[in-house]
Amino acid sequence: MFTAYDEKGTAVHLLSCRDKEALKRWKKEKRFYCPCCCSPLTLKIGSTKIPHFAHISNQKCPASSERESERHLSSKLLLYEWLRNQRLDVQLEAYVPSIQQRPDLLLNNPPLAIEIQCSPLSVSLFQKRTDFYRKHGLKPLWIYGAQTVSQDRFRLFSFTSFQQMFFQYSAHWGYWFPAFQPETKMFHFYLFLFPFSPVKFFGVQVSLLMDQLAFPFSLSKPSVSRFFTMAQWLEEKRRWISRKIRYSKAFRDPFLKTVYFNGQNPQLLHSCIGLPVKHSIWIRSHPVEWQYYLWSDLLYRVKIGQTVHIKQGLVVLLRRVKKGELVIREFPLIEPITLEKTVFQYFQLLASMDVLLNIGGGKFIVQKQAIDASTVDKQYQEERLLLNKYKEIILNSLQI
Repeated sequence: MFTAYDEKGTAVHLLSCRDKEALKRWKKEKRFYCPCCCSPLTLKIGSTKIPHFAHISNQKCPASSERESERHLSSKLLLYEWLRNQRLDVQLEAYVPSIQQRPDLLLNNPPLAIEIQCSPLSVSLFQKRTDFYRKHGLKPLWIYGAQTVSQDRFRLFSFTSFQQMFFQYSAHWGYWFPAFQPETKMFHFYLFLFPFSPVKFFGVQVSLLMDQLAFPFSLSKPSVSRFFTMAQWLEEKRRWISRKIRYSKAFRDPFLKTVYFNGQNPQLLHSCIGLPVKHSIWIRSHPVEWQYYLWSDLLYRVKIGQTVHIKQGLVVLLRRVKKGELVIREFPLIEPITLEKTVFQYFQLLASMDVLLNIGGGKFIVQKQAIDASTVDKQYQEERLLLNKYKEIILNSLQI
């Protein structure tokens, strides 16, 4: 931390003194205390690390959850100076007594708590701090400050469960993720994120130097409105199924176990199983899995001409979640989208493909049954037909 109180109760800010010799004299002559827990602090003045205060004992401070790294100190300082240069009313490490928290940066107009998180944090602590800020009228902005996000040769970004906690939603950028790198003084924004698997996402990366950007963030919408094609999606889907069969134990994996118990082949499932669905990001399990359960537990059992309700689909998914066979994602910074809405969006997509008919009130009439292909070649043929006939409908349904 950069702020402490001396023995007279006077605030001491390290940013006001950058002279290391002067800081060494301070260290000999003064005693320092934490503004939050009042426990003694030591002034650390190394040859490489930025001068900062640290707790002497292992006493737990309510406003501090982990040791500060050089990366975190540097990020906090750079962002503070960046905001100050824009003449914004910002405070560094301002302690908020009502919630016993000390956000990295506090903006007063509008009230905003900025946290630059460089080390892993539990979902519960992330959520707790976020809720505290909101409860006391502060909007939280979490910025990821650790190493860069990786991208594979298929242009899919990988986000760990920890990184996914930083996801936010905007009407302009869809699901997005903010990151900052102090080494390069660059912001990296990952926009229009769309899940393919629990950790793989399609999207677009926009990188800007700090000097090229003002706060609040205002990014131009990329000229390209689609960041994957249906051909890419189907190719990734095939690869996922192949890996699933190869590396999972059939009678321990709940998805494969259900498919084989029903006498089906996972490589020959109808092409309407495993489609990209808007807001399906809230289901961590692969689209093939949760959509297959909707067919296995509901749609296969309904005859043509009969009616299904989205609430029946919701019951199917919740039952599978309760059994641990589907996993829901948690996004502390986003207002949750209900599973019922996800079911509706999938049923509506099936309606646009003439499999179901929407008759309103959450009710749909089954018009076609999904019959699996008999061979892999015929499966590929069906997928090509799907690609040619419905790709525009499917991709348009994902638009923000």
